[in-house]
Amino acid sequence: MALFDRKVNLFPKPGTACDDSFFAFYRREAQGPEWEMKYVSKRRYLGIMPTGKTQIWMQMRLIALFLTHRALFESKHLEGKSPLDPTAYKDDLKKAMDHYHTILSYFNSLREVGKTESQIQTYIIKDVRRVFNRVLRPGKLMQGMYSYNISGSELTGRLSGEEVVKEKEKVSARWSHLHRFAHLDEKNIVRAGHLPPDVVVATNMISVGIDISRFNTIIMNSMPRNIAEYIQASSRVARETPGLVITVHHPFRTRDISHYERFVEFHEKMYSHVEPISITPFTKKALHRYLGLYFVTILRHFNGPFTDRTSADVIQRLSQQEKDLMKAQLMNYFRFRQQRLASMDISDIIKNLLTQESLENIQIWIDGAVQAWEAECVKVVNDNRTFVFNNASGNTKPPQGQLYINIDEYEDNVHDEKWQIPQSLRVVESEAVINIKPV
Repeated sequence: MALFDRKVNLFPKPGTACDDSFFAFYRREAQGPEWEMKYVSKRRYLGIMPTGKTQIWMQMRLIALFLTHRALFESKHLEGKSPLDPTAYKDDLKKAMDHYHTILSYFNSLREVGKTESQIQTYIIKDVRRVFNRVLRPGKLMQGMYSYNISGSELTGRLSGEEVVKEKEKVSARWSHLHRFAHLDEKNIVRAGHLPPDVVVATNMISVGIDISRFNTIIMNSMPRNIAEYIQASSRVARETPGLVITVHHPFRTRDISHYERFVEFHEKMYSHVEPISITPFTKKALHRYLGLYFVTILRHFNGPFTDRTSADVIQRLSQQEKDLMKAQLMNYFRFRQQRLASMDISDIIKNLLTQESLENIQIWIDGAVQAWEAECVKVVNDNRTFVFNNASGNTKPPQGQLYINIDEYEDNVHDEKWQIPQSLRVVESEAVINIKPV
């Protein structure tokens, strides 16, 4: 209600027991001679706290152990046959290799991603060889396949939309022993061998909307900032088959130490620890960030003159009365919502989310946005350029000027912060922008 201005109904309604809502219930299996019913989970959680070693060393060693165990598993189930023999791979082995080939390594920040990514082709390979030589006889073909090249991939906010699609296709590709080495395709053309990535580094981008059934092993590098993120991220594995979640706790962070000391108790009632989220939709910071998106959406959908991308210069041809009418149209929703909240039988906390002061701030913001729009329009038109809303092209004649500004644009190119419009809900503010000017 507070966020979306809609009445909320819970479905299905809570049942007589927390694990049975009539529509769905926790999966159980009969175990033991007395057929005792026990809950079944596809996900097994394992907590690790490095002692005398750094957290980065611990995650490197875990990846090396995973990769080496993968080679041990394959070698054992080949039953003495060569990996080059296509008949050596039974269906169960192929399924297991596909589901446990890729290791997902989850990080809380891009800084931590950079530290690990730089180690994949250096330290991890050395560590894999070190572990490999302890458990498998050197000189076999298996050693060359597993300890000389480790492929990596990335699913983080550093990627553009197109790059995310390509990376998702890469990590979603099925493991096949027929494509591991150079082979002939359907047109008898020689193709290089390829397999899905061995290691995928990721941030909270994968928490929502990334459902890849191949992921069954994840290393959580330190506890995320909130429990909901921890649950969402660890749920990316074991979508179809049993999976393993290894949480590497940081030895010098009090919060991580606390979770590690109460690891079993915490995971037995993990969902009850989810923190409530504060809802503040009309604070100055929220308005500054997203009111521009609302402004242009309402304006261009409900005002015919502005539907075309190249019609941004129409603003200078409107009369003052037409501009006032346009502003009133934008304010009507907020005034109506404030009146509706005041008349409803709800708590005062929710009623006070949209106060008269908030309405005044919104009105000031809209007035300033229209003034900045007019000023930029005059500037672009005087430069003999075509004024467009977005996607300005530099190859047209006359050249084009753009009203919308990307949120990661250089500060010198920002004519007004009110017109920094997010083009995607996944867009986040850049951590740092370096603009080098020649002296």
